[in-house]
Amino acid sequence: MTEKETGRQEVVRQKDVDHDGILQSAFRSILRNTEDMMFVKDLHHRYVAASSSFAQMMGKSSVEEVIGLTDHELLENSALADQYVADDDNLLESGRDLRDYVEPLREKDGDARYASTSKYILYDPEGYAVGILGVSRDVTRTYLANRRFQQELKYLFDLPVDAYAAVFIDVDSWRLVTERRQIVNSYHTENLSRIDVFLRMSREGAADQEGEAADFYRNFTQKQLWDIYNSGRRDVVLEYQRKRKDGSVCWVRDEISFLIDPQNDHLCVMVMVRDIDGKKKAENDILYAAETDGLTGVFNRTATMRRIEALLEDNPAGRHALFMMDVDNFKTVNDTLGHQAGDEFLIAMARKIKGCFREGDVVGRIGGDEFFVLMQNIGTLKNVRKKAELLQLGLRQLCDPYDLEMLSVSIGVGIYPKDAGKLSELYARVDAALYEAKRTGKDRVVFAADKQKQ
Repeated sequence: MTEKETGRQEVVRQKDVDHDGILQSAFRSILRNTEDMMFVKDLHHRYVAASSSFAQMMGKSSVEEVIGLTDHELLENSALADQYVADDDNLLESGRDLRDYVEPLREKDGDARYASTSKYILYDPEGYAVGILGVSRDVTRTYLANRRFQQELKYLFDLPVDAYAAVFIDVDSWRLVTERRQIVNSYHTENLSRIDVFLRMSREGAADQEGEAADFYRNFTQKQLWDIYNSGRRDVVLEYQRKRKDGSVCWVRDEISFLIDPQNDHLCVMVMVRDIDGKKKAENDILYAAETDGLTGVFNRTATMRRIEALLEDNPAGRHALFMMDVDNFKTVNDTLGHQAGDEFLIAMARKIKGCFREGDVVGRIGGDEFFVLMQNIGTLKNVRKKAELLQLGLRQLCDPYDLEMLSVSIGVGIYPKDAGKLSELYARVDAALYEAKRTGKDRVVFAADKQKQ
C-alpha cells in the first residue's frame, strides 16, 4: 500500500469517527442560514432547536428566546397553539409524517399569514420516537392569491341575482377565457365570447362618452392593466349609466377584480356588471328631496348656495351673473286672494324663471318670495342685460292677470368677478342693487355696477 493510499484511509477513518459531529455542525449551520422556518420539538412539545427564521416568525429576536418553551408559552393566540399541539399529537399517534399541508402562522401587524408545513417523527437508534422535526415555508401570498382566485371563479359561475354578466380575462394571453350572462329586470347583455366584442360593447355602452367608464375601457390594454396591478390596486369600481337597445339608460356598477392565476402566474381580470338602477334612483330621490324647495320644485336655499359656491370654485376664471328677484307687494296676493293663490303664484314664478334660463344655470328659492339665479359663462355684459330684459318682461306678464295694484318683481344683478370675487361679497352687492330697485319705484332691474356709479 502506498503512502498516499495509507493517508486516504486515515482520513476516511477520521471522518467516520466525527460523522455525528459533522452532521450536528451542518444542522446548526442550516438553522442559522435557512430562510425556511425549521424547528425540533421533544415529546413534551418543548422546542429544542429552531432556525432564525422560525424565531422571527414567533416574534422573537433570537433562537434562545424560543428554546425550552412550548407553543402555549410563546403564542398569545391560544387557539393557534392548541392547533399546533393537536397536529403534533395526531402525528405521533398515527406514526405517519405530515407533508406539505397549509396551516396558519402567527399574525404579523394584524395580517393573517400561512405556511406550507411538513412534520417528521424523529426516532432514536432503537426505533423509539424522541421528537418532531418541522419545516415550514411562508406561502401567504400564493395561498391568499389562490384562495381569492378560487373565490372569484366561484363568484363567476354563481352569478348574484343582480348581475347581468361576468367575464374572466387572461391579460397575459389577451383572451376572454369564459363568460356568464343572465336576465336581470327583463334585460340581458349580448354574447361576450371575445375580448374585442366585450371591449367594444363596454366602450360604446357608456351613456357618457366623456365619463370615467368609457375612458377606462378605451385604455383597457395589457400595459394599462399591469400598471394598475403593479400600483397595488386589486379592485376598480365604476358606477355609470349604460345605454340599452331600446334607447333607455340604466345605472350599473362594474366591479373589476385583478388576480394572479396561481397555475401560470398570469394576470387575470374579472369584470362583473351589476344592476344598481333602483338603488341609484332611490339615492337620487333622497338627494332631490334634500335639495329641492317643496313648493316650487327649484333648489332650496342651502342647495342653491352650495351649488353656486361649487360652480365658482370649479370655474373661477369664468364670468357669471347673479340675479336676485323679489316680488313687490306679494302680501297683497295672500291677503286678497288667499295663501293658496299665493303659493300658485310662486310656483308659476319659479316655472317662468327656469324657462328663461339654461339647463346648467342654478335656479333657487332662497326666501318666501325671493329667488336666486346664477347664469353661467355669460360671455358679454350685453347678453346679461338682454336676459334681464326678457326675465323682467316674462315676470310682468305673470303679474298682469292678477289685476292687483303694484304687484310686480324687482331684480338686482351682479357680475362675477367684475363686481366681486367672492360669493358673500357678490351676494351683498346684488342685495344692495335689489334694495335700490325697490327704493326707486319697484318693477325695475338694477345692476350692481350701475348702482356704484350713482
